[in-house]
Amino acid sequence: MHFRRLESGDLEALARVARLAFGNDIGRPADQMLGGIEMDRFFGAFDNDVLVGAIGAYSFPMTVPGGNSLPVAGTTLAVVMPTHRRRGILTELMKLHFDECVEQGDHAAGLWASEAGIYERFGYGRAFDRLEVEIDRPSKLRPRSPRSGSLRLVEDDEARSALREAWRNLVPLRSGRSERSEDWWTWSVFSDPMEERLGYSPYRFAVVDIDGRPGGYVKYRSKLDVPGNFRLRGKIEVEELHAVSDEAEAALWGFVVEHDLVSDVHAGNLPTDSVIASILVDHRTAHRRLVEGGWFRLFDVPAAWVARSYSHDGQLVVSVTDPMVPANDGTWRLTVTDGIGVCERVDGEPDLTARPQALGATYFGAVTWRDAHAAGLAEASPGVIARADRIFAADTAPWFDFF
Repeated sequence: MHFRRLESGDLEALARVARLAFGNDIGRPADQMLGGIEMDRFFGAFDNDVLVGAIGAYSFPMTVPGGNSLPVAGTTLAVVMPTHRRRGILTELMKLHFDECVEQGDHAAGLWASEAGIYERFGYGRAFDRLEVEIDRPSKLRPRSPRSGSLRLVEDDEARSALREAWRNLVPLRSGRSERSEDWWTWSVFSDPMEERLGYSPYRFAVVDIDGRPGGYVKYRSKLDVPGNFRLRGKIEVEELHAVSDEAEAALWGFVVEHDLVSDVHAGNLPTDSVIASILVDHRTAHRRLVEGGWFRLFDVPAAWVARSYSHDGQLVVSVTDPMVPANDGTWRLTVTDGIGVCERVDGEPDLTARPQALGATYFGAVTWRDAHAAGLAEASPGVIARADRIFAADTAPWFDFF
């Protein structure tokens, strides 16, 4: 076995490994299937000359609590061929990935996990859940549910322009959102191959305008069944729904759930504070389920803690032991005044001891220090844990793009 940074000529081999490792034989060519990836941020494991494992990253600024941004690596395509598992290959790839992230100046890394049990051993913490909703039809919004803005369906160039403008307005308002590159828009938002539609329509887009500017959008597919006797039964699959306010979100949901000829609406990737159940006349028609969301890992504790804002003032002294990122080792004092944090290395006894998984898990405020303590990832007295939770609380639930 040997390991090296991948090059542009390795693209076909990387696509092959991704197809085999994930069991998903996507029919698109490699340059479309992996469109937008940064090959110079990928490392590969080779058995002789055959690529058998890989890991890479996307680069972007991510919104953190308070609206500031943090340079983050989107860990992606961490794969090992089924023939080469349990040989320590992923561990070696992860070491290369972490060293490269630190060299690039990334203060943290985030990912979606294909399996929940993989990434905690590398210091990632489960940072939040996402909401999955199945809505029975007919469903209606409450008559007094506040809605704002005007709705329009958009296509082609108009859709590309309107969604980009809406996204620029949306990014600072929710932690976890990130700037999208041109490749990301092309290959992850608007790419729509026929073979991946599974009987559904092409993607459709509706935009809500607030004061004449795009203030949110929904990206969705639909499918119409005719079971017999001219009974029409349709389904809508919501891929993305984002809005600058609760009122704008309600307007988009009204557009979705009040479609004619629709019996089911499904949305699998919503922030947990979505207003959908609150604005329905019968909230029971929205069957809600929490699903594991994003994982997060800090590479630079003081830089990451200073970047975000905090809900309560106070002080917390935290001792960290991080075998994979030694720069995080030590005792750190976080002092928050008027919601702004200052972090410095100190000596002395800590209030709280934490593993790196706890630092990533609690960063966005969706997973509490109480949760981390219960999981054995942090140790402190109940009073200190309660103080940490007051300091790290956030106003909105985070939401990640898919890496």
